[in-house]
Amino acid sequence: VTIPQRAVQSGDPYARKLQRSGQAGTKQAPLKAPGKQDRSKEGKKEDPQILLLQVEALQAQLEEQTRLSKEQIETLEDRKVRVEETQVQHQRDQDKMKSMTDKLNKTQKLLYESTRDFLQLKFECRANEKSWMAEKDRLLRELDRCREQLALSSDPEQEREHEREILRLSLVEKASRHSHSEEVKGNSHECVNKGYYGISAACWFLCLFLYSLLQSSWHKHIASLKCTGSSV
Repeated sequence: VTIPQRAVQSGDPYARKLQRSGQAGTKQAPLKAPGKQDRSKEGKKEDPQILLLQVEALQAQLEEQTRLSKEQIETLEDRKVRVEETQVQHQRDQDKMKSMTDKLNKTQKLLYESTRDFLQLKFECRANEKSWMAEKDRLLRELDRCREQLALSSDPEQEREHEREILRLSLVEKASRHSHSEEVKGNSHECVNKGYYGISAACWFLCLFLYSLLQSSWHKHIASLKCTGSSV
């Protein structure tokens, strides 16, 4: 920007002397210097150029302010974008924290349920272990009893006693069979002597049937005793 400076007064020293003397004494008509009119004309010619320079300076200043304003606007827009990104990131972090909190709550709930199930299973296992121990003791007692029976059965004296029992039962069977046959024969002869031939025949067959049944039952009983002795 070009600032017009005040023009320096120059002229005839005689004229300046007269002017000073006029001011000091009586008033005299001012005398115009011959170069003053030329300077005023030159100033009038320089005014449009000065205005043009001022306009150019203002335009440059306006362009500079416009550029600065654009930079400020861009800075504000960048700041706005960063703020929005920060808000979005903050929202994402909050959502992530919420999901992690939900997962933590679910994990704690599952841990509580798992601990409860584990304790319940532990108590059930202890109860089952007690029942198994009781069953084991019972089986061990039964095993001891079976061993005692096996030891007794392996005794020769006891084996002979068992054989004697079987022999005694067989002798009793023979005696009862003989007595039963004698009784049947006596009844049949009595019926014949009395003349009841039809009835005696029927009684005879009935007695024979009963005798066969009794004999088969005795044989089964003795066979069962023998099997029991051999298994023991």
